[in-house]
Amino acid sequence: MENRNLNIQEVLFVESLLKDTVEWKKYILQLRTAKIIDLNVKYCLRFLLQEYNYNDIETFGSNMLQKQVIDLDSVPVLISLDLDRNGNLYELDVWKSDFSDISINIFDTKVVVVNRH
Repeated sequence: MENRNLNIQEVLFVESLLKDTVEWKKYILQLRTAKIIDLNVKYCLRFLLQEYNYNDIETFGSNMLQKQVIDLDSVPVLISLDLDRNGNLYELDVWKSDFSDISINIFDTKVVVVNRH
């Protein structure tokens, strides 16, 4: 898989998720220098960090946060931001609870979060 820079919509979306975290400054800095790999699932991204020379280190550590939005068909869409084992940005996972296709644009800054876990 090829890596790429985040587009502005992706950056703004992830920044909006990070703003309520304790170490948000650390994560914003990582985000600004990160490359990503698209995981071939809509809206799912793996972060490649400069600290690791943009290598893909497959070491999931923990879930940092989860949020939920409602899709056009009223089915919940779960948004999860995960960390690696060293506490750095790892993955953005987005999936619909019934595994059907997502209709809304998750990266649209107008999407309203209905629940935070």
